[in-house]
Amino acid sequence: MIIIKRLALILAVVAIGCFVVSAIVLTMNGVNTGELRFLHFWSSEKTDYNDLDDVSFENAYNIIDFETLNINVVSANTEFIVEDRSDVKIMYTGKGKFSVNTNNDELNVVESFKGLNVFSTGSGSLIIYVPKDFYKDLKLNSVSGEIEFGKLKSDNLIINSVSGNIDLTNIVSKEVRIKTVSGSIEVTDFSFNSFSSTTISGNAKIYALDEWSNIKATSVSGKVSVYVTENSKPVIKYNSISGDLKSDLGTNGSDNSTQTITVNTTSGDLVVKINK
Repeated sequence: MIIIKRLALILAVVAIGCFVVSAIVLTMNGVNTGELRFLHFWSSEKTDYNDLDDVSFENAYNIIDFETLNINVVSANTEFIVEDRSDVKIMYTGKGKFSVNTNNDELNVVESFKGLNVFSTGSGSLIIYVPKDFYKDLKLNSVSGEIEFGKLKSDNLIINSVSGNIDLTNIVSKEVRIKTVSGSIEVTDFSFNSFSSTTISGNAKIYALDEWSNIKATSVSGKVSVYVTENSKPVIKYNSISGDLKSDLGTNGSDNSTQTITVNTTSGDLVVKINK
């Protein structure tokens, strides 16, 4: 029994240490950890999820009342559904404290918990219904929840995550910025001016359409794969200590190329392929 208790204590310390290191690494890579201020990861109150009441929330908001949709969740899986509608409907089910408010042209959506809750996954579900032509700034911060949405048209898209996987499909946006520690990133059929991703160990797959200018990826050990159309002739800039580059296109691009792929890794590989 004593050995088990010691093992449990050691595992808890290691888990907390990993979380702290993740926060430090995020900061080093440009993530403002203040964006995760909704996470109260330590409290004198101990939380038992079995003792928490189920929470349900549903409401709609006029899109003319805000310019930025700002979402902060801990472990809720987040899904965006695009519909033929003129407002934004938010539906949440879970056990966290949940609130929605408008402030300074922002619609703020927040899920939070008391106690040490960073190790839970998928404790809730957040579904957001948006118009086809959303064209607002979208900021999404998540600790461990999965993130999935497609067919979204936004001005700027910013996603910060610790361990949840990120799956985006058929997105049109001016600028896209994704940062994660260990979660995988998969972006399919994208049209954008500028795309950047930062990972520590998570792999990134990017399937781009013809309309894009710059793809930038930074990784420690995660593999970066970029799939482009036959019409794309990008300039490829790859810097790595021990990673390998495999490209179907060479690295120089065409004489009048306006597209650039820039990837910096420690040991992560870069693969550039033609998506046939």
